[in-house]
Amino acid sequence: MVIHNHMEIVTYVLSGGLQHRDSMGNGAVLQPGEFQRMTAGTEITHSEFNPSSTEPADLYEIWLLRERCGLMPDYEQKLFVESERRWPRAD
Repeated sequence: MVIHNHMEIVTYVLSGGLQHRDSMGNGAVLQPGEFQRMTAGTEITHSEFNPSSTEPADLYEIWLLRERCGLMPDYEQKLFVESERRWPRAD
């Protein structure tokens, strides 16, 4: 388990999977094409690991320091289908 505070953490899975668990009760395996946004405001404890013993996991994880402190912890996970990941979008 890792403790973070006063930052935003954005994770995007390219291949494989990433198991997430945190002190707010969230727990899920992120799959390719999914984003995870976690506000580690006043404090959050979490763990992440590859749930597969045979398949590698490739991902981006970006840590952003917050301009202000004291935000409440928050978590969001969202799948963007491939057509929504292209720019410009063909609407």
